[in-house]
Amino acid sequence: MRNERGAALLLAIVALAAMGAMVAGTFLAGWLELRSADAARDAATALEAAETGVAQAAAAWEPGLNRLPVGVDSPIAVGSSAHGGYRATLSRLGESLFLVRAEGWREGAAGARLSRRLVGAFMRPLALAVDHGSALTLLGAAELWSAAAVDGADHVPAGWDSLCATGAGVPPIRSAGPPVTADSGPAPAVSTDPTVTASTFTDFGTATFDQLAGMASRQVSGVVAPLGPSMVAGQCAETVVSNWGEPATGGGSVPACAGFFPLVYSPGDLSLTGGRGQGLLLVRGDLDLSGGVALSGVVVVLGRVTSSGAGGQVLGTLLVAGAGGVSRLGPGMTVSYSACAVGRALLANAVRIGPVPGGWSQLY
Repeated sequence: MRNERGAALLLAIVALAAMGAMVAGTFLAGWLELRSADAARDAATALEAAETGVAQAAAAWEPGLNRLPVGVDSPIAVGSSAHGGYRATLSRLGESLFLVRAEGWREGAAGARLSRRLVGAFMRPLALAVDHGSALTLLGAAELWSAAAVDGADHVPAGWDSLCATGAGVPPIRSAGPPVTADSGPAPAVSTDPTVTASTFTDFGTATFDQLAGMASRQVSGVVAPLGPSMVAGQCAETVVSNWGEPATGGGSVPACAGFFPLVYSPGDLSLTGGRGQGLLLVRGDLDLSGGVALSGVVVVLGRVTSSGAGGQVLGTLLVAGAGGVSRLGPGMTVSYSACAVGRALLANAVRIGPVPGGWSQLY
């Protein structure tokens, strides 16, 4: 027994050491699991913030963004909260393709960034759904100088062959029912279409006439003469009232304005005399064309359309509600359908943007 003195103490010390090791191991495992959970939470929060940045960039879309220079990053959305934030930039890759990159982060109590994530998404503008099933769409009555004044064959504007191909034609004239007559020659080819209603001229899918009027890049009324592209210091002078883009190509054209398709709104009657332009024109009153003015794109008139003198040309589609009387397309006035001119004008004035399928990726 004397030789076994202190054995119990030794056993107790060994047992305490083993218990301490077990407790330390359990604590370490729990601590590591807690750190892992915090890291996963921070990463998830940062990723959700980045995704919010992409969503906010899409929500902040407006027609002017369609004219951003190709390849230039532009800040479009910034947001923050008590635990993090996001920053989104937009880069135009082509005429109708954009890249949105959004960085999201999670911050600690002291403001230090605990986690960051970067998301990229390809986006395309969603074109307005203007009904262009004919060259001339009428809700009211109209008088033409000749049946040849309206052409439903698909025309590609001169010099635009590299951008568009000729497609199928459409009926020259669609009418809700009121008479459409010609001064001489054969009667105009008119397709009676019961789907042409008042909403055809005010509801454009992603936006209404009034909403677009509020987004217009310029507001005009009275007489504008003549239209014509203009350039300052090598850049298209988009703020000039008479500059409605450049539909022409070749000698005498202004290439800097070729991609400018303005959204123009007239709250009352409008008279255009001479020159050329392109884009989307909304007229709440009557529209008079004279002096051979040439318009490419989409023209929507809630009142009447008249022409005088040398008349005018619409290459694209013309929608006339005819409120207040009979429209009169006099000598020299022509309307020719162009799916290319319509499509580019509607795409350039898109008010919403949508993701390209499969175009989302987490960059880091």
